[in-house]
Amino acid sequence: MSDLLPRALTAGVLTGLVGYLFMVLSSITFATLLCALLVYILVAEWPRFNAWWLTPFYPVVPFLALVDLYLMRPDAWAWLVVVVAAYDTGGYIFGKFFGTLPIAPKISSGKTVQGFLGGVLFAGFISTLFACFLQKSLYSGTLITYCMGLCIGIIAFFGDLLESYLKRRAGLKDSGYILPGHGGVLDRIDGLLLAALVMDIFLTFFR
Repeated sequence: MSDLLPRALTAGVLTGLVGYLFMVLSSITFATLLCALLVYILVAEWPRFNAWWLTPFYPVVPFLALVDLYLMRPDAWAWLVVVVAAYDTGGYIFGKFFGTLPIAPKISSGKTVQGFLGGVLFAGFISTLFACFLQKSLYSGTLITYCMGLCIGIIAFFGDLLESYLKRRAGLKDSGYILPGHGGVLDRIDGLLLAALVMDIFLTFFR
């Protein structure tokens, strides 16, 4: 529980900062900042994983999909970021307070079935609320929007699990130390990267 306060404070500051920059910066400037973040990850965090052969596929391609999604559909990008953040928040809270059944003990001993279910359900709930806040849905229908949130939560879980596997393989606890309570930048956006890749491909072929 000792990391709950710094984790919450960091998440709040990051949310406010990203939301502010998203609203005030031009598309090109914001996309440039996203690319700069990728450079930071590749220089400061990724070398610790000792998986240079994987670099083009992860994290580069998913991160470029995140940038492409922003340039193609800023509204979809904002929705995705909010829904994945909801999954992370719900998963953390439910896992901390109710987690008893490990879901992938050989990869990450801290992940539980209760945390996974809580995160996914909360992602669906926030997905619907955020669509109502925008006064529109990415696709028509509240039920569809809720189901999309559930799907994104599940994808984010596997993104999180992928990074956990890579960290365990490299003998790492966190990808870095820049974010109090979270670790590194990659620790914070691991679920977002895989979700962005899937959503970018989906919208490219079905928009």
